[in-house]
Amino acid sequence: MVKSGKRPASLRLLKAVAVSMPGIKGPDYIALFIESRQAMGVSPQTIRFYLDRFRRYSADVDYIKATKATINKCLNSIPANQNGLATRHSTYRAIKTFYRWLQDTYDIPNPMKGIRAPILGKPIL
Repeated sequence: MVKSGKRPASLRLLKAVAVSMPGIKGPDYIALFIESRQAMGVSPQTIRFYLDRFRRYSADVDYIKATKATINKCLNSIPANQNGLATRHSTYRAIKTFYRWLQDTYDIPNPMKGIRAPILGKPIL
């Protein structure tokens, strides 16, 4: 029906075609996510936080084809720093928020389901 022009292509079909054809780029979901956060009125610091986390994450992982294993590998590659494991945990939170938004908005499967949050460590009192 789509081929003959009697029916428009569904969003699901268009996404499947975009994923299967490596030469054709799909929409920049990270930019769309940032726009949605700006429309919600989040602070500029939060926008910078998301951009920093996603810049590092998208450099290591193809976020549309990500699996639990690739996400865990990426999170485990973040070393402890002067803040302990807080950087790893904040990256987890940003990625989880992004995938929830992606699933709610574009019906793309959420690979974060079942991935537990990294530990934060005990604060020094």
